[in-house]
Amino acid sequence: MNWGKDSLAASGPSKPRLIPWTLIAMVSVASGVVVGLVAVPGVRATTGASVATANVEGVARGAMAAIPVAVALYACRRPAHARFGGLLLGFSAVWFVALLSSSPSSLVYSVGRVAGWVSVLALAGVILGFPSGRLVSHVDRALVAATAAILLVLYLPTTLLVEGYPVPSQFASCDARCPRNTFMVIGHQPAFINGVVAPLRDLLVMVVMIVVAIRLGQRISRANTLVRQALVPLLVATIGWLLLIACGVALRRIAPHSVTMHAVTWLLAFAVPVIAVSFVVGIARWHLFVTAALRDATARLHRLPSPPDVRDVLAEAFEDPQLQLGRWLMEPGRWVTAEGRPLEMPAAGSGRWLTEIRDRDR
Repeated sequence: MNWGKDSLAASGPSKPRLIPWTLIAMVSVASGVVVGLVAVPGVRATTGASVATANVEGVARGAMAAIPVAVALYACRRPAHARFGGLLLGFSAVWFVALLSSSPSSLVYSVGRVAGWVSVLALAGVILGFPSGRLVSHVDRALVAATAAILLVLYLPTTLLVEGYPVPSQFASCDARCPRNTFMVIGHQPAFINGVVAPLRDLLVMVVMIVVAIRLGQRISRANTLVRQALVPLLVATIGWLLLIACGVALRRIAPHSVTMHAVTWLLAFAVPVIAVSFVVGIARWHLFVTAALRDATARLHRLPSPPDVRDVLAEAFEDPQLQLGRWLMEPGRWVTAEGRPLEMPAAGSGRWLTEIRDRDR
């Protein structure tokens, strides 16, 4: 059965084991508390802020860590989105480490800043993988490969060459009093880092993020109503994130110590939990649409219909005129239509998806 770009979970013979809500709450709160406990003394030591200011920042940094973790575990509860939930959970772990950059320890700060680079570029892959957790097109896989190349060539090697990391940053509030880079292995920072490497990687990251936003727009324009329900909130959040990145890159070179730059760094930090919330909104809209469509289809299939009637009712309920019904034949081991004609599997990147529906052992 083909229901569009992304598959719905097939119902199996047994109910899947769900992550308890209490565990989701405990893990999310614990991650936030750890980040907050690291941030409060770190902010005071590296910025000279008051106790009240440090406490507020600690709570804010803790919320930034907790929200993506909670969203990831929530997605893992949903069979249709469990794969994506695992992907987001992996990102959340890297993001958690990045938020430890508020620490006054040189080692923890350095590890956190490197994780920050990884998290920003990894988020592009997470966005492209929503809502199924798969990169279904060659273009999406190429974008992820490009971000990995940028990270491996223009970011990670510089950790051995720079005295400090770019400031101001969304990962820490320190400026002149930031801890040193503990990974530096040479005596002086080469001039080409700030003169060539930093501008080049900023430009390439902007290009990648713009293409990611374009890809989301393309997916929405080609999607059926079901997938559009999930992707529209994410597109809005991604465009906002992209605009903030552009502002941050420009202001860091024009007015790095301005009030505007300070505000943009905080907005960039909060953009990640906002994108995580957009995932939740998309998943909720997905399931609300499916529930309404199934209720409508059930009401209209009150009698025993023919396969063409079932297809027409489901196509109208799910607002997908291209929907097809098929069944699996053990011999010769392939999918066929209700009339017995061969049913070809959707090609990768075609914008269609095969969804298998089971009733116990059938």
